Amino acid sequence: ADITNVVVNTIYNGDICSSSALTTGADSTVNGNIKAVSAITLGANSVVNGQLNAGAAITLGANSVVNSRIRAGAAITLGAHSHVSGTAVSDIGVITYGAGSSVGGFATSPNGLIAGGSSGACTVTITGAGQVICNNHGTAATVVTLTGDGIVTVSNYGGVMAVTETGSGSVYVENHSAAALAVTNTGQGNVNVMNTNTAVTAVTHTGDGDTSIVADGAIALALTFTGDGPFTYP
Repeated sequence: ADITNVVVNTIYNGDICSSSALTTGADSTVNGNIKAVSAITLGANSVVNGQLNAGAAITLGANSVVNSRIRAGAAITLGAHSHVSGTAVSDIGVITYGAGSSVGGFATSPNGLIAGGSSGACTVTITGAGQVICNNHGTAATVVTLTGDGIVTVSNYGGVMAVTETGSGSVYVENHSAAALAVTNTGQGNVNVMNTNTAVTAVTHTGDGDTSIVADGAIALALTFTGDGPFTYP
């Protein structure tokens, strides 16, 4: 059916194919797949027993559940304590977690996601205890911010990359881009960097974690180290 709204406290049975945007009200249930030309927005406590496929952004309200995978043409925003049982893929690689939100792509992680970033910036913010895998082949900047206890793995083939770790997690970076790389470690976690270009690599380490850099050839380094943890550069 081509509809734009599922009202509050409604149970809708069947697939939805919206020619514009689709919004579900709070406490609603959709037993079917949802495909929208534009954005998909789920209200608080809503349930979708099917896939979400949006041409634009996907937003999950607090405590909402999607019992399948989701894919968005723009950013994905997961509300507090929301859950996606499958994978979450943003075509522009922008996915933001709310407190206690989860994606079932990583069964052992409270938070987990796969960020595409194939054509644009790969911007990931993780505040929980999960895992982020970001493969950026675009030309725009890659920005990764880890403020929780999670794991971030980044392979960057695109533009300038900035990585910030302020929590207790681990960041693993492979930078294959010709652009500069900036790494900031202000938390208690670990940052491991493999850099393959000759541009300036700026590293700021002010926390208690470990920072390790492996370079493939000569690179320019700009280092700031004021923390208690070890710094390793062969």
